[in-house]
Amino acid sequence: MRSMTPLDRAYKYVANMPPAVSGSGGHNATFTVATVLVHGFSLSQSDAMMVLSSYNRRCDPPWSEKELAHKLDSAASSTHDKPRGWLLEDEKPKLVFRKVSTTPLAYSPKAASPESTRSFLESVFQPSDVVCIVQTSICEAGKHRPDHGGSFLTREEWATKHFAGEAHTSYFRDLDGGAWVRINPMKADGDGSDQSVTSFRHVLVEGDELPRSEQERILRESGLPIAALIDSGGKSIHAWVKVDATDYNQWKERRDIVYASLEELKPCAQNKNPSRLSRLPGVNRGESTQALLGLSLGAKTWDDWKDFHELGEIPEPISWKSLMDFDRKNDPNNLVGDRFLCRGGSLIISGESGIGKSSALMQLALLWASGKDFFGIDPHKPRRIGVIQAENDLGDLAEEFQDIVAGANLNATDCGCVQSNLFFWREVIKTGPQFIAHCRRLIKRHKLDFLIADPMFAFCGGDLADNSFLSTFLRNQLNPVIEETGVCWVWLHHTGKPKVGSGNSLSDSKYSAYGGSEIINWARATIALSSTEQAGQFVLTIHKRGMRARLKDEFGIRSTAIPVQHAQDRIYWERGHVVTHKVESEKSKSSGKFKMSGGKLRSVK
Repeated sequence: MRSMTPLDRAYKYVANMPPAVSGSGGHNATFTVATVLVHGFSLSQSDAMMVLSSYNRRCDPPWSEKELAHKLDSAASSTHDKPRGWLLEDEKPKLVFRKVSTTPLAYSPKAASPESTRSFLESVFQPSDVVCIVQTSICEAGKHRPDHGGSFLTREEWATKHFAGEAHTSYFRDLDGGAWVRINPMKADGDGSDQSVTSFRHVLVEGDELPRSEQERILRESGLPIAALIDSGGKSIHAWVKVDATDYNQWKERRDIVYASLEELKPCAQNKNPSRLSRLPGVNRGESTQALLGLSLGAKTWDDWKDFHELGEIPEPISWKSLMDFDRKNDPNNLVGDRFLCRGGSLIISGESGIGKSSALMQLALLWASGKDFFGIDPHKPRRIGVIQAENDLGDLAEEFQDIVAGANLNATDCGCVQSNLFFWREVIKTGPQFIAHCRRLIKRHKLDFLIADPMFAFCGGDLADNSFLSTFLRNQLNPVIEETGVCWVWLHHTGKPKVGSGNSLSDSKYSAYGGSEIINWARATIALSSTEQAGQFVLTIHKRGMRARLKDEFGIRSTAIPVQHAQDRIYWERGHVVTHKVESEKSKSSGKFKMSGGKLRSVK
C-alpha cells in the first residue's frame, strides 16, 4: 500500500481546519493554515499554494492569489518555536481549529484610578519583580515622549507608595504626556535596555491604523493569552501577550508568532523588543485616560493557546431539542425517496464494464431532471443535475439521449424541464484536486442538486486500490466541496466481471466495485447493476439505505432489487424477468411470482 506523501497529509490536515470568515479572525485562520503548510509540513511554495488554494474555496470571501502568496511568504519568513517539518514526525497529525467570538464589543474605557493601576501591577508582575515606570515627558512637535529611562522599584514598592490610596500621589497627577511602564521585569540597577530584562514574560502588541473598538475586538477574539489590555489614551490599544519565554531567542520566536497571527491588526513594528515601554493604565494623559480594559484574557498560558491551535476545540453536541423537533416527513434537504439521498450526500453506481452503466446513468439523470421516477426511485420534483464524463463523445451521448427521451415518453413540459435542469460536460484532462476545484465551479454556477462523475477512475488521480489515498481524496478533498455546496455527489464506477457459477448472492456485490473498501464505506448510498446467468437479464440492487429509495418491482411493491433488461429497439432500460431470494420486498414470497433456487438467479417460469 502506498504511504501518504507530505502533500497527501497536508491536504488531509487542512481539510479539518475551519474556513476564514471576514470579521471573525479571518487572517488568523488563513495564516495558521499557511504556517501549517510551509513550516509544519515543509511543503514547497508551489505545493503549499495548491493546498492553500483548495482551502481558500471555503473562505468567505476568498482571498486573492496575491494575498495567498503573501501569507505563505509571511509564514515562511516567520520564526517558529517548533522545528520545520514537525507535523511530519507524527503519523497521525493533529487537527487544527480556530475559535473566535462574534459578539460585538462596546468600547467603554474606565476612568483613571490608583485601584486600576494597582490591580494591573498585581496581575502582571510578581511581588519581587523590579518594575520600570516613567511618569515625566518632554513635548516635541506636539508629541510627548519619555524624558529618561525610568524609575525602578519593586512591584510592592510601587503599589504601596504610589497606588495604595483612593487618589493618585502627586507623582502621577496632571500628566500631560501620561505615564509609561516597561513590559517585562528589569534589573534594579539597569538602564532600561534589553540587556536589563530579567524575565521574558510579555510581548507588546499595538496598532493605531484601525478604530480602537476594532482593535479591541481583534485582540479579544485572537484567543491569545493577554495578561493586560490597555487603552493608551491615544489612537491605540496595547495588549500584553503572555509568552513566558525562557530566553531572548525563544521570546523572539514567540513574538513573531504573535505578530503574524495578528496581521489583521497591523501591529506597530517598533514594539519588537522585550524592554519596550507601554502605557501605564489608571492614569490620565492630558484630557484622556490610559484605561485598563481587561486582565487575564484569552488562553491562560502560552502553551494552552498553542495546544488550542494544534489540537482543536471540542465541537458542540447535537441538542436534544434539535433531535426531537426534526420533522421526518418534511426534511428540506431530502432529494430522493424517503431521505435515500439528501443534500450533501453521496452515491456510488457500480457495474461491470460494458453492461450499460452510462445509459442507465443517462436515463436516471434525464428522468430526475424532469421530476419523474427511475423504477420508482422518486426525486419528488425536477432536479438540477450535472453530468461530467470522460468516455463518451458527442455522438455517443446523443444516441443515448435521443433514445431515452423517446423511451421515457416525455411531453413538451417534461422536455422543457430537462432542457433547463440537465447539463453535460466532457473532461479528459483534470484529475484529483484540480478536478474537484473544476466541479465546484460548475456546481455553484449552475446551482446543481446532483453532480454525476463518470467514471470514477478517470478523475481521482491516484490508485483506487489504496485506501489511504481514497480517504484523503474522498474525505479530505471532496467532502469539503460537498459540505460547502450541499450537492449530492454521484460516482459511476466499475466492478470486475462476475465468475460464472460462483454461487455468489446479490449481497456479495456490495463491495464488488473495483478498488479499496473505502469507496463503499465513504458512500452514503450504493446502487449496483449486475449481470445474471440468463443472457440479457440484469439486476438493479440498492444495498445501502435500500428500502428508503422506494424502488418498486413489477407489481408496484417496494423492494431493494429488481430485474432489468435492455429494450430491443433502442438504448433504454426496462423491467426484466429475473429475481433473487435476496430481494427484500413487501410482497409475500408465497405469491408464486418468484422462483428461487440455491441462491442463484433463475428465470421466472
